[in-house]
Amino acid sequence: MELWFLRHARTLANDLRSIEKIFTEKLSPLGIKQSLQTGKRLAKEHFNEIYISDTIRTEETVANMAHTHPDILKQSIYVTPLIREREFGPEENVKSKILNLKTDSSDSDSEPKAQTSGESVEELHRRAENFLNYLTYRHLFHPGYLKERNAIENILSNYFEAHLKMKPKAAIAKKNFEDYSILERRAIDEYRQREKSREEIKWVINTDSKDVEIKICQKPKENESKQAKKILVLTHSGFINQIYTLCGQKTQPPLVFNCSISIVSVCCSKTNNMCNGSCVNEPNGMASCVKYNMKRQNDISHTEF
Repeated sequence: MELWFLRHARTLANDLRSIEKIFTEKLSPLGIKQSLQTGKRLAKEHFNEIYISDTIRTEETVANMAHTHPDILKQSIYVTPLIREREFGPEENVKSKILNLKTDSSDSDSEPKAQTSGESVEELHRRAENFLNYLTYRHLFHPGYLKERNAIENILSNYFEAHLKMKPKAAIAKKNFEDYSILERRAIDEYRQREKSREEIKWVINTDSKDVEIKICQKPKENESKQAKKILVLTHSGFINQIYTLCGQKTQPPLVFNCSISIVSVCCSKTNNMCNGSCVNEPNGMASCVKYNMKRQNDISHTEF
């Protein structure tokens, strides 16, 4: 199984270098261009499921990706608070220069080292761990091999606690071109001109406007969609940094870039594939079985303008 972690596109708060309001922050014109390019890149992949945090900036990212990704809104999309950014409490939307007095960092999505009135780093770490466990229970364990009743109940109790926080997203819709602001339309035009200069026309869709067409990439081949499961997780910088830690990355990038892709492969250390359930009776349980491997980290090669 592969987990593809994608940070949301650039927001207005990122431009101002301020801590983002956790729910309401919107994409900037540059963020819209990043989303279009990311949609084109991910159209080459088949995802079994997509998880996004319950924030406007992640929803807008996937909605804009839909203009260049033919099927993304047709796939199974789940919205969950488990993968939000760290909550900074009343310090949200504070200019980073002020926050730097407490944090030693200038990134708008960074994690203050000092304790604030919001969520602690430890709490964020537990959320990331719970989410990884959730995906592991859901996709890596082979249900037919889990024989011990007590072990099954212990695993499933954690699984369903996380599952209750997953809600299917019925209506994430891409905008019509006319609904974008003047600056946003200009950004879309810049993207289109850039694509024209590359002469990479694969096939074309219309964005519900007679005058606007955006080039998108080919769908994955049918045999590619039958390979190992791929899960797309659209989340935030601080959350992705915790994933790096959980995957044993001792050195982390100073900044997880907007629309960067990080890929984690997950498998059973004994079978190198699905877990056969033999670990449930061991002292460390799943921790002694599951193997995480960081295959790609903080890749933004698809978003360079």
